[in-house]
Amino acid sequence: MKSKYVRQYLTRGDTVSVELNRTAQVRLMDRNNFDRFKQNKECTFYGGMAKQSPAEIEVPRSGEWYIVITPRNKGDHVEFSVRFLAKMDY
Repeated sequence: MKSKYVRQYLTRGDTVSVELNRTAQVRLMDRNNFDRFKQNKECTFYGGMAKQSPAEIEVPRSGEWYIVITPRNKGDHVEFSVRFLAKMDY
């Protein structure tokens, strides 16, 4: 399985929660870094290797984000679901 992604507008302080059936890379990146990632260039992201599920990443700033799921091993198939948890200010 190659990398799969979800694109979503998120607000600073929101949490991205990713349920996985196996270990995988879970990356949160902006458009510029996602474009670099697709070109196999060095890119900056939040997250990393998720060994436990759910993997949770806090959104650092508001904007359009890409949540990218990549299997740990080439040929692995990762089942996943993504939830977006809004920051609640009281």
